Formats: sequence, structure tokens, C-alpha cells
Amino acid sequence: MYHPFPADELIWATAATQNAVSWGHIDGNGAATVVTVITGSKYWVLSCPKTAKAGSGKKKPNGNMASIRAFGVGWSPSSACEHLWDHEGILLQAGDVLYATCFTFLHQFNVEVLANRYMRPSTHHYVLTVDNSIIHGRHMYPACVSQMSAFGIVHCFVMGHAVTNVTTHEKMLICLRRNMAMWVDKYLQDPDFLPGSDPHIPNIATMDGLLDIMAIGNLLELGAVLHPSSYTTSGFNDDSDMGAARAMYRRLQLHFALNYVTTVNKVTICPHSIFRRYLVEFAAALVVYKEDSYMEAPKTRGCTPARVKGKVESFFSKNYPELQPKLLTLIKARHEWLCWTGPTINIKHRNDLDNVFLPSQLDFIDCPLYDREEEEEDELKSNGGDNDGDGGVEHAKDPTAATSGTVGQQQSRAVMDGPTTRSKRSREMDVGSPPRSSNRRRHQ
Repeated sequence: MYHPFPADELIWATAATQNAVSWGHIDGNGAATVVTVITGSKYWVLSCPKTAKAGSGKKKPNGNMASIRAFGVGWSPSSACEHLWDHEGILLQAGDVLYATCFTFLHQFNVEVLANRYMRPSTHHYVLTVDNSIIHGRHMYPACVSQMSAFGIVHCFVMGHAVTNVTTHEKMLICLRRNMAMWVDKYLQDPDFLPGSDPHIPNIATMDGLLDIMAIGNLLELGAVLHPSSYTTSGFNDDSDMGAARAMYRRLQLHFALNYVTTVNKVTICPHSIFRRYLVEFAAALVVYKEDSYMEAPKTRGCTPARVKGKVESFFSKNYPELQPKLLTLIKARHEWLCWTGPTINIKHRNDLDNVFLPSQLDFIDCPLYDREEEEEDELKSNGGDNDGDGGVEHAKDPTAATSGTVGQQQSRAVMDGPTTRSKRSREMDVGSPPRSSNRRRHQ
């Protein structure tokens, strides 16, 4: 289904009388914002999270938009919440364009201070109209702050009008799907494209660029969960546009796995495991956020914690059944981070020697994704059956230990399949499909 460009959602203007004031909020749908004052003046106040006391060695989740605790205990949209935030204001007069210095959390405990000619996604702020004024504004999704856009979309989905002034611009998400299509087209179709050469394309060869791509990919994977129509009587229509974007993201995962080597803590790890870890942690945090915030957030008819959790579990059951135990474990542990929580990811181009001499680890040591005990029990029950058949179990095996082909061929097949060894039949499926667990019997 073709969707026209959402110009009405991205380009706008407001008129306000003197002394009008907005409550503290973030802009909806994870968008960055550009503001130009046409006439009059505005006092624009940006919020910066208070940090922990000196010497504590920790950062509080308060104000960290990568955390589901971002708005903290005692937060109220009608208050400046000075116990949670520091504030800095700037007077914008006719002809001025907002130039914002924003404090951005891109990792669990790392804060970056960056200046931009736009207000970054998930920036908490409020605005006072000093004189009768008209402003012209635009929303956008810059590639370099895609993680912050993903965090903002989740905050707006869970908290609604408690944290944002607009919740009805779902058409803006078309831009994210088309961004993914542009990224995939560049990486897969343009043989001359060099990562990092285009500011509109995240550099997949760097950790930050990869995390930006994965953050948007998580939104596409969980599109049905995050779409408000999923909780209405008419239900969610997973149209071709959203489905195509999700398939393209999975193709990009395969391209990355075939062309790059990833290491964490000096150990080479299967690239597919990185994508899956971020996805399952992101999904678990979404469920916990909805459960813990339900009593204080404005209610959306039909969108209850039980239904959100049910849709997330259904998604993993159909697409990534091998991750379901990890999902439930993270929910039980009350996982709170929407960002990457794992070790630093080192990325380099794959070469022929890597395919021959560089076996990859299937799972993380600090946060195992797969239930190895159950897999070993199922493997014993198979009693030496044909492990290359549809019912075989090789999920926990090292893919470099295949029984046929050269070492290089075995490694290439392992990279293609991800952290599971799939059957011959499943390997013939469209490469856009996610790798499935061969350990299917306990999920039937």
C-alpha cells in the first residue's frame, strides 16, 4: 500500500498569545525539532537531568531517556521538577532559529554533550510565550540520533500525554520505514558506497552507527506492538509498507554478518547474536515500562499491560522462539534499559582469512541469550538422530564443527544461519527471513 509523504505532520506552525506556557514534555514520535520565530518572542527552556552526587560513581536513571525510569519518582508534567532536572533557557526573537545544546545518553552510563541547529529527539523542555508570537516548525528523523528517536517513541507510547503534547502523528513513522529502505539500498545495491561517507546513512562499521540502525530495526520488528491500532476493535493491519521495511532490516542483518566481524571483550561473536540481544532487551524493557507505569500514565482504551505483554510474547513465539526464555527472564528481572547494555562492540571488515581461521562464539558471556540446558536435554532425547533434518537439534553447537565442506564453507554457512544451525529446507528460504531455531519441538 502506498503512503503519501506525511508533510502535514512534519511541517507546522503555531500562534500563541502573551504568557501562554506549555507543560514540560518531549516532542511526539521521537522526532527532532527545528523552530524559527516569525514574529514575537519565546522563552525556550531545556531540561538537563541532575546527576548523582560527586564520588558516587553512578548515574541516575532520572532524565536518562534510555531508561524506562527517565521521568523519575515525583515527576509531574505540571511542575518544573527542579529536584529531577536542571534548566537552561534561551530567548528566541523574530528571525531566531533554535540552537540547542543537548545532553544525550547513548549508552547505559555514558553522557554526551552535543550542539545542533535542531532540538534533538527526546529533549525534555517547556516554552513560555513572552510576546504574542507565531513560530514555524519542522520535525525530522536525523540518522545520527536514531537511538534517541527510538527511546522517544517508546516513552510516548507508554506515557502518552503525560510526557508529550502530540500522540496522533503515527504517519510520521513512515519516514523511519523509508529511512531503513534508503539505508538498505545503499549498503546492498550500491557497490561503490563507503560506510561513513554519507551523513544520512549510519556508519554500520562503527558501534554507534550499528546501534542507530538496530534501534530503528527494533521499532520495525515490534511495529504491531507499538502501533495504537493494534489495541482497537478493528485491529492492526500489517500493511506491505511496514512488512517490507521489516524484511529489509533482516536483509541488512545478513549483509552485516557476511561482510563484518564483531568482537566483544576480545572474543569474536556471531553478529546475529548482537541483533538479537538488543531486540530482546528492548522488548523486555517495553513490557516492564508498561506494567510499572500503567497506574500513573493516561489510559488508552484496550492498551493494557497484559495485552502489550501478550503481543510481545506472540511476536517472539512466531519469529524468535529461541529467545522466549530470555525475554521472560528479563521481564522477571525488571529490565529497565532501552539502550544497548552489552560490552563495547568492535567491528572490522571480514576477509577470506577470517572465514577460515576465525570461529565465532554463539552467545554472550555476560548475558547468555539461549537456554543451553534445555537444548542439551532435547539433543540427548534425539538419540543421535539426523541433525540436518527438520527435527534435529544443533542450536548449542559451534557452527564451525560442521561435518562436511571446507572450514571456510562451514564458517560461511554459520554466518548465514546466525546462532542456530538450520535445516536444508530452512536455508533455502528467503534471506530476508530471520534465522529460526532448529529446536522447534518444545514450541509446538
